[in-house]
Parts: sequence; C-alpha cells; structure tokens
Amino acid sequence: MTLRELIRELREPPTSADGALDVGVSSLATDSRAVEPGALFFALPGKRTDGRCFVGQALERGAVAVAAPEPLDVPERAARLAFASIERSMSEIAARFYDHPSRKLALLGVTGTNGKTTVTHLLESIWKSAGFQPGLIGTIYYRVGERTWPAPFTTPQAVELQRVLAEMVEAGATHVAMEVSSHALTQGRVADCEWNGALFTNLTRDHLDFHPDMESYFAAKQRLFAELLPASPKQGRFAAINRDDPYGERLIAATRERVVGFGHGESADVAPIEVERSLAGLHGDIRVRDEHLGVESSLIGDAHLENILAATAVAWAQQVPLAAIADGIRQCRGIPGRMERAFEGAVVVAVERIPLPSPRHLRKRRHRARPGRCAAGFLPAAMQDGLVQHDGVLRGPGA
Repeated sequence: MTLRELIRELREPPTSADGALDVGVSSLATDSRAVEPGALFFALPGKRTDGRCFVGQALERGAVAVAAPEPLDVPERAARLAFASIERSMSEIAARFYDHPSRKLALLGVTGTNGKTTVTHLLESIWKSAGFQPGLIGTIYYRVGERTWPAPFTTPQAVELQRVLAEMVEAGATHVAMEVSSHALTQGRVADCEWNGALFTNLTRDHLDFHPDMESYFAAKQRLFAELLPASPKQGRFAAINRDDPYGERLIAATRERVVGFGHGESADVAPIEVERSLAGLHGDIRVRDEHLGVESSLIGDAHLENILAATAVAWAQQVPLAAIADGIRQCRGIPGRMERAFEGAVVVAVERIPLPSPRHLRKRRHRARPGRCAAGFLPAAMQDGLVQHDGVLRGPGA
C-alpha cells in the first residue's frame, strides 16, 4: 500500500504532506527500535520524551516516511506528514493498513474501574464452551488460542492494537473481548474499531492523575457507549451495563443501543436469585430475563459474582445458549492476580493484585469463613512477588 493510499480522505488529514507520497509502505512503527525497511514511523509525543528525537534512528533503520505532530523537522530524503492530532489519525491509518480487522470479528469492549480482566476471562471461557475461537486483549496479556503476547498497555496503542487484531483474525479468532481503558478512549486508540457490543462494570475513584476529576473520568468511559458503539456499522449492537452503579444508570440514559442490564434489582435483566458464597466458590441460580441459570464457580466472593453477572449479560445478548454460559463459567478456574488462590490448607490465601483497595473493593471481597479457616488479606502488588509458601506458612523474602 502506498503512503498516498493510507492518507487519502482521512477524517483528520495531515496539515502538510511532503516528499514521495507514492512510496510503498510495508509496515508501521511507533518505536524507532522496531522500524524495518519500508516503514512509516509515527513520532509520537510523550510525557518523558518526544518521538521526534528518534526520527534519525528510524530513518537509519529504513523508514521511508515519518508522521509527527507539528512542527515537523525531518530530512527531505523521507516523506513527511504533519498532523494536528496525530494519535487520532494514526488510528485510522493503522486500521486501513491492516484491512480493518475488527470488521471480521465479534468485538466487545469492556470498560470500568474494576472487574474488566475477570470478565474478559469469563467471556473467553464461555465463548470456548459455545464453540467459538476467542481472543483476549487486556491487562495481563493478549491471547488467542495457544498464542500469547506480552501486554505493555491494558489497551495497546492504535498501531499495535490493529496489528494484534489482524493476527487474531489470521489465527482464526471469531470473538474478541478487549479491556478498554479511559486512557485509550481519551487518546483515540480504539476510535477505528467496529464494535458489536460494550460492557460497563463500575466506576470508582481511579486514574485521577490522568483525568482532572471523576466527571472527566466518566466522560471518557461514556465515549465508548455514546460515540464509538453507535458509529459501528454492525447490526445487533448492544450495551451491557451494571444497574447497581449510579454511573451505570447515567450510561443507560445516554445510550441509544439495546441495553442489557445486570445487577441485584428487579429492573436488571440478569440478577442473582439465590447464590451461596463460600471459600469453595459460588453456587446457586441467577435469573436471565425469564429463565433460570444454574451457576457453579470456583471464583470467590461478591465481586466475582458481579463479574459473572456481567459476562452472562454479554453472552445472553449474543444469543449464546444458557448451557454454554453455565459450562464456561464452571470451566473458568481463576484469573492471575484476581482473588487468586495462592494455596489452601488450614488457611486459604487469595491474592489480589491492586495498588490500594478501596472500602467498596474490600466489602466486595469479604467472605464468611468456616471456623478454623481464615479469608482475608490484601497486599500491595509490589509485595506479592516475594511471597512463598514454606511448611504451610506464608513467608516474605528471606524469611
């Protein structure tokens, strides 16, 4: 594909385009160290450094074109593109270069403060039980089938995101669950994905180093439902929303798509009827509109019950049979660092990788234990890597 074809009729075209625009582009890169001959290099601004400082290195490695914010100072031997909003234009260019892979997938965006990783893993398991080939993009890794990529970001930069989606399509993926961060929504990383559905888990105080206040944080999340989902040309779009969260009710009021609500109230389409909670997991029945679904899960606590309701709402909206939903929930044994059993014995230890638990977070993860057993404990993520079990005792490093 030529550079001219990549930038033709962009929503936000370059403010200037100079040099050999008919040059062929064989790859895209945002890291000068990853540039290959024939690449279009995006020199992105950043908090710590500026990608324009590495244009020389990119050209030495064979880049044929450079895209950057204004002002742009690039040697004339390369084609030069200047953009007023480079990240948004980069998203459209990347989708075009990789032939719009999201069009070939049933793509679900999962956003919210807590629960995103667990819900995407539950959906991966449910989709497998229904006979689909699922892909997963999130905080821990990106995965399809037996292939796993490291995850430098919860939601990748646009170039990496479109490349990963294209590789998932090539690997045979049919459904993909993507954690969509507020950073990604604000920066336009997912602006050129075509969505089948979106899920909202909850909203609590977080990322206020990036967003000035909670309203700005909520506004970023709302973009997925109020702007990106309606812009998708796919049929049967839906929004699964937590009706127990006050921000969820606000989203429902602002969403024009079909809404499937989950929570504990009568207005929820998916709600628990009677679920027993223990250190062995969750067991009982949930209501799915007018039907009952028996649930057995080794996941622990109210927070995971909420995650199961969320995943069930999505799968039901996609017309996955209830039997496959139940089997997928049962087969999902645990998620790394999400109330994960470290070991069991006289004491059960569940590890939760969070920077600092909020009161709501603690309430959701409080459990009643049988006499002689204990279920408690949150450690900062930085402390958990050194924990070891020795003779049934959990010890720190060097103990």
